[in-house]
Amino acid sequence: MDERLGGPPPAPAGAAVSGVDGLVVEVVHPRSGILLVVVRGELVEQTAAQAEHLLARALPSEPHDPRHRVAVDLSGVSAVTAPGLDVLLRLQDRIDAAGGHLELLAPSAPVILLLHEAVSG
Repeated sequence: MDERLGGPPPAPAGAAVSGVDGLVVEVVHPRSGILLVVVRGELVEQTAAQAEHLLARALPSEPHDPRHRVAVDLSGVSAVTAPGLDVLLRLQDRIDAAGGHLELLAPSAPVILLLHEAVSG
């Protein structure tokens, strides 16, 4: 376990790591040096713990690893609830603590709706 990032060792880049029914997390390491994590399916209470585990596996374990630049593609997220949003917030905290940068890409309509609801209270 990587104590600094609070998760298990990273999955190999380019590996598709599937979790529970309705959730797939795929890790892609493009030439740009940014770690791209593609999330597809439902990011809801029933999948939140597995999503957090899979996302933690995607994070780099070395302090100065260029994969500290992480982009999460949310275009394939078909449903999201507050526990799913909490997973993304904790991911942000872990990446910030490691000196990295997180960017959320192409949030789907359900993600945008939940983010608007969260901001407007």
